[in-house]
Amino acid sequence: MSTNGYTNCTDGTFYGFTDTQNNEFYPGESWTLQWGAILNGSLPLNISLGRIGGALVDPIVTDATFSKDSSLYQLIYNETANCTLEQYTWAIPSDFNTSNPEYQIGLFDGGAIRGDDNNGWRAWSPIFYVRDKSDAISAYHHNNIDLFNILFILFIEPQIL
Repeated sequence: MSTNGYTNCTDGTFYGFTDTQNNEFYPGESWTLQWGAILNGSLPLNISLGRIGGALVDPIVTDATFSKDSSLYQLIYNETANCTLEQYTWAIPSDFNTSNPEYQIGLFDGGAIRGDDNNGWRAWSPIFYVRDKSDAISAYHHNNIDLFNILFILFIEPQIL
C-alpha cells in the first residue's frame, strides 16, 4: 500500500474522503480508512462509529495496534512524502442500519475507558453516509425524471405552442 500521493500528513487527519466527496457507502461494502498516524503509529487505538456531535454508536475495533507487518492494522510510511498513515479496512455489515445514514468515525486512545469523561478522543473523521442501495437507485431514477421534465419544457413544449 502507498500513501496515495499525500504529503506532510497530519496526525488524525483522514485522507481519501471529505464531508462532500467520496463519502457515500452501502451495507456490505468494504471501505479502506486512512488517517495520519497518531504518535507515529505507536498508540493503540479504539475505532468507533459515531454521530455528529460526538455521540458514540458502536465500537468497530478495540485496542488496534498498527504496524508495517500487519495486514489488518497497517502502518504505511513514505519518507519522500513525509507521510505516515494508519490504515484499516472496515467491512460495513450487510444488516447496517441506514435509517439515519449520517456518521463519523472516531479515533480514541486504546487505553482509555469507554464512557469515561476523559475518553481519550484523538480525532473525528469527516461526515460520511451509509445508505441503502435501493435509496441510491431511487434517487438516481428521480433525478433522471427531473432532467427529462426540464428537457421536455425547454425543447418540446415551445414547439407545441
